[in-house]
Amino acid sequence: AAEPSTYTKDAIMPIQKANTIADLKNLTPEDRYTRFCYAVKDEGIDQLILSVLYNPNDHIIFSAVADSRVVGFGHLAREGADWELAVSVEKECQGQGIADRLMAHMIAWGKTHGIHSVFMHCITQNTKIQHLARKHGLRMVERDGAETTSQVTLPPPTPMDYTADFVREQRELLTQMTEIQQRMWSNLNPLSYIKQHNVN
Repeated sequence: AAEPSTYTKDAIMPIQKANTIADLKNLTPEDRYTRFCYAVKDEGIDQLILSVLYNPNDHIIFSAVADSRVVGFGHLAREGADWELAVSVEKECQGQGIADRLMAHMIAWGKTHGIHSVFMHCITQNTKIQHLARKHGLRMVERDGAETTSQVTLPPPTPMDYTADFVREQRELLTQMTEIQQRMWSNLNPLSYIKQHNVN
């Protein structure tokens, strides 16, 4: 798989957030268990989608994109005054540092958007995600059987943080505009239309 070229916060439309979450159904049973800490079925993911649609301000979605395809997924979900952080990466793209960069992007965004504390749930056997959590400052605050919870309080943003966030958002906007233009030109191209719609 190609190296992801963008790590972005997805568009704010709830239906677009829901469509991104629906991609979690493509995870293997093992990765579903790692992501949710239990063997979630499609119906459980559907419940998460409904939560996003009805409570869009409580869910912030992030993506790692390679060759116009989402290969990594990040989710910040509000729980009271704190936010739960979760990441997942497609099987064939794991081990390339995507989750690391995605998590860094999410925490940096949270610092400049009023998020003061984030936490993660993970199964105790998942040593990779626990290492990643520690790398980004999360420390274990609870262990309950096969599950651990790690948490970090985010420091106040600095002027440099705001500058970096502005640059990231401008880059994301440019990426989204480029994708829209490409789709428009593709739709206007008769050969592309014929190919996409199987016209003989």
